[in-house]
Amino acid sequence: MRNAQLNVATSTTEPEAQSINDKDKSRWLQTRPGERCRIRISAADTNGAYSVVEIVSDPRDGTPKHIHQNEDEHFIILEGTARIVSGDKTFDAAAGTAVTLSKGVPHAWCNLSGSPLRMAVIVSPGGIEDILPLIAKGGDVDIKALSEKFGVRNVGPMLSP
Repeated sequence: MRNAQLNVATSTTEPEAQSINDKDKSRWLQTRPGERCRIRISAADTNGAYSVVEIVSDPRDGTPKHIHQNEDEHFIILEGTARIVSGDKTFDAAAGTAVTLSKGVPHAWCNLSGSPLRMAVIVSPGGIEDILPLIAKGGDVDIKALSEKFGVRNVGPMLSP
């Protein structure tokens, strides 16, 4: 899977999801300062069953607490340690750990270490990965509208170190 690569096509007009194709399969997306994502397998490749995204997170980076309406996320920690909040539980997941974060449950993750955190995230069903190129293109991206479109709701702040 390390050599699997996918292209992410982006639109220069409005923030509509574009299908991910095979033309430029090695593209890393800067989704926020401190986070890079690479779509390894898109929902289009699996008839919507799942998608796989690799994430590299810089020290002190993380996500705000949020809820997915449509998909479960299955994290495999490849390098480093992730601090994870799922519902009322907070725990550290070291390299080699697999964690499932269920839809409908508030959750967040962050990298509290001084080293990069690398994770593979399998999302089922797939489709949420289409938001990544839209965020990465920057500019006047309406994150709230994208969140609503993709069924993700922010419910809290980013985890703090």
